[in-house]
Amino acid sequence: MHRHDRAWLHASAAFRSDCAPADGFHWQQVREWIRRGRPLVVPRQAASAAVVSLGLVLPAHCGGKRLSIQVERKGISAIFPPMPLAKCLPAVSGHDRSHLARLDEAMHGAGVRVGVYGSMAWELASGETYRHEDSDLDLICDLAERSQAGTVLAALQKAAAGLSFPLDGEIRFPGGQAVAWRELLAARNKPGADVLTKGDEEIALVAIEALMDGFGGEMA
Repeated sequence: MHRHDRAWLHASAAFRSDCAPADGFHWQQVREWIRRGRPLVVPRQAASAAVVSLGLVLPAHCGGKRLSIQVERKGISAIFPPMPLAKCLPAVSGHDRSHLARLDEAMHGAGVRVGVYGSMAWELASGETYRHEDSDLDLICDLAERSQAGTVLAALQKAAAGLSFPLDGEIRFPGGQAVAWRELLAARNKPGADVLTKGDEEIALVAIEALMDGFGGEMA
């Protein structure tokens, strides 16, 4: 179970939330969300925890409230990676769709899995309104080999230059540490530079050389 994964609960799963009083309006919205078979999202947390924390952002008509939900592991029915980028193509204009389609093609060609999280993912999961005129698109790109890093950064740069909305997100390394792609781009040619990594359990400043050590060789 990794950050940004989608988690489905059994319809009968018992949950609690410090953000929503039991049986209150927002608690009922969570219950209805689960009843409809919609996913929650996995945030950073201890892997050994008996009770799992999951996140939910309610749609605009519910005020866009962000909720942290606690549930026992047995209440989880399924876990899947973030929604594939290809799934969001029909939800954007023709101009933006062509740029994202080329980005998706470049990622697949490099053997990189790319998923969508944030407002676009919530919108597609629910059919409700989440995006607005200032919304960006958040991607998580999973690297398996060092040689993929340069290709992925170049593809993200090219797509970002052509899209009508901001392109944000992270590049995730095999150890689970993720770095904002723009931060990694700025640091990759600066020996000794530190980058902020967001792991499944913790946040840390890590020297870029140390981050790349798991691959061997040099970053393309």
